[in-house]
Amino acid sequence: MPDSSTDSVDEHQKLPVPLRRHWPLAAIIALYVVLGIWYMWIIPPFEGPDEPQHFAYAVWLADGLGLPPLGDAAFETDIQHEAGQPPLYYLLASIPARIIDTSNPEAEYRPNPYFPAPLAREVPDNDNRAINDASESRPLAGGWLALYSMRSLSLFFGVLLMIATYGLAGQVMPSNPAIAWGAALLVALTPQVLFISTVVSNDIPAAAASAWAIWLLACLIRQGPRPFLAVGIGLAAGLAILFKVSALALVVPIAAGLLWLWYSKRITTRSALSTGGTILVVVTLLTGWWFIRNASLSESPFGTGTHDLTTWAFSSPDQISGFFTRWQEVFQSFWIAIGWGSIRPDGWVYWLLFALTIGSLAGLVLFFIRQWRQSRLASVTVALAAILVLFILAVAVILEIWMNRVLAPHGRLMFPVLSAIAVLMLIGWHQLHRRIPLAAFAVLAILTISTPLLLIKPAFSAPEFLSAEEIEELSPTMGWHLGTSASEPFAELLDVTPKNGSLVAGDVLPVEVCWSPVARTELSYAVLLQLVGPENKVVAHRQSYPGQGFYPTENWTPDRVFCDTMHILVGDDLAETLVYRLDIALIEESTGERLSVFDGDDNLIEAPTVDRVRLVTVEQSKVGRAGIAESGGAIELVKSELQSIWTLGEMENMVLNWVANRSVDQDYQVFVHLRDPRSGETIAQADGPPLDGWYPTSWWPVGEIVVDRRSFQVPLSVQPGTYDLVAGLYDLGSLQVLSGEFLVGTVVIED
Repeated sequence: MPDSSTDSVDEHQKLPVPLRRHWPLAAIIALYVVLGIWYMWIIPPFEGPDEPQHFAYAVWLADGLGLPPLGDAAFETDIQHEAGQPPLYYLLASIPARIIDTSNPEAEYRPNPYFPAPLAREVPDNDNRAINDASESRPLAGGWLALYSMRSLSLFFGVLLMIATYGLAGQVMPSNPAIAWGAALLVALTPQVLFISTVVSNDIPAAAASAWAIWLLACLIRQGPRPFLAVGIGLAAGLAILFKVSALALVVPIAAGLLWLWYSKRITTRSALSTGGTILVVVTLLTGWWFIRNASLSESPFGTGTHDLTTWAFSSPDQISGFFTRWQEVFQSFWIAIGWGSIRPDGWVYWLLFALTIGSLAGLVLFFIRQWRQSRLASVTVALAAILVLFILAVAVILEIWMNRVLAPHGRLMFPVLSAIAVLMLIGWHQLHRRIPLAAFAVLAILTISTPLLLIKPAFSAPEFLSAEEIEELSPTMGWHLGTSASEPFAELLDVTPKNGSLVAGDVLPVEVCWSPVARTELSYAVLLQLVGPENKVVAHRQSYPGQGFYPTENWTPDRVFCDTMHILVGDDLAETLVYRLDIALIEESTGERLSVFDGDDNLIEAPTVDRVRLVTVEQSKVGRAGIAESGGAIELVKSELQSIWTLGEMENMVLNWVANRSVDQDYQVFVHLRDPRSGETIAQADGPPLDGWYPTSWWPVGEIVVDRRSFQVPLSVQPGTYDLVAGLYDLGSLQVLSGEFLVGTVVIED
């Protein structure tokens, strides 16, 4: 049955709850910590959003350098754009860095230059923002130990967030304890919360402090003004602002709560002003120096000006994405967007989460309707629920303003209202049916547990090495060697296999590349795959470190054979349907030079073409197939275009439209003959492969119109007059004509 209960006790009384009723919270915290440790350990260093900059900020303070510089000077440090963040989290995070010798060894952040891969995010490829070698950070010591200590601090604040969420829900709906533990469990099982709780970040501390502020505000509203509650609210709000400046949105629920207490005559004007003044004084004492310091440095008082110098700051309104697009991204990344946002589940998962969210909203609307019908809109429960709604809207407005300034559609920026969202979602689900939360928890539990196994591990794992049996299956191998010379090879290229022989522009071409390292190197080589067309024009390419970005060459072990899948995105602006070359190279990152490629006999390969792929234009893919002539030849000329008057000595152009009625397994040549219509004598000819060899007939699909643009040089020896132009295809070896010849047209040749 729907739960429409609100207050069942005097709204000004405290609501003591026996300690034994809190065991669900203890169980939830234990579950959260276990899952958090798992996430923390499986997520490689620096794979949290802006984690390198957050870590650098804490180390900067640990080194006794004071607060970091703002503006352009911030980008001369490793802190970069995060230099404008309030310092409280970093002061706390610097404590382990002050105790531990972070230089032995140093936790070095090496950015992956190929993050992110320009393709659909369902495909794992260069999801690692950092180049990591697991042996560097295991066992934990030095800078790596400091990094994981800072991650543990985030997890600790997550525990405080669980407690505050539980307490807040207990104040909003005291008659329904299931909402209290359910709200805490919802937070604990949200994959993005777990992820952000286990990296170096100020998001969870800001969420925890905000949750405590709003919990204490709920206590004040339900129990009436108490000096210690006012001071507590001020302390929690001030700390939240010193964690993240977006916590300034707390002014909205605090002001709304005091205004409601005064308007409902639960407190006097003097009491309202006294309580509000106490909160303001405490917040100002805690945070005022921060805003004054920023303003004195000609920076925004909020410390946000440094972000305007980043590459993702907008310089014109045209760069801003649409409202729906922005908030769709916020919604998705609120629930799950691992790493730097690129590791995500399939789209249907988000639709399921969206359905759960819509259900909670519908239930919340139903909750307010029922309270209105029961004339209980003045109850504390309804007031608190409305204040939580206002809090969420305030943070959403701040985020919307921010997203119109920089590219920042990140769901974690809504975490200051995480506890409020959890409480309201539980209220909404309970209004529809008390078992709906169980279904939601089941969905989140499956998603949370499967994320490390199905998303995180594949994205952050080096390729598996091939067994002897698997290597034998590759035979015969290409046997190409790459190195500075034939006598000093670095690696052997065993096999390159495009997963598709034909692809429509706008799609992604997976290519499997198998390597056998021959020697060790300290250099970083990038693998380059190129799709090359006429005049050696590159129409698509992909450059990446091996192992989908997670197995750089300096980590290669000789004779440990592995296969790597690379993905080439073919732009939808492809100009012509052709069969393109697939070339490969290894490029030395620091110099840009390519390693030489040698065959099995140590001969230099000038053009390392490993395969060919048919690429189809978007326009061609939308064109229907021509009718198949069952009784016609294998390939026929169906249409031609040419000028009717030609000039001696000039190069004349024509267009021949061919269609294959049946597949052919040979590559035929095109002949175009100029004939005397009276004698049948061939006066001149222009033979050659169709489309200059870039679209062999063995690649022609049945029914496709192949447009062959050709040129014909009119010899000066030809007598002016009227001639027939005929065309056809023939086998270059046997000279046998395929399907006969076809009349292209009649031309008049003039001098």
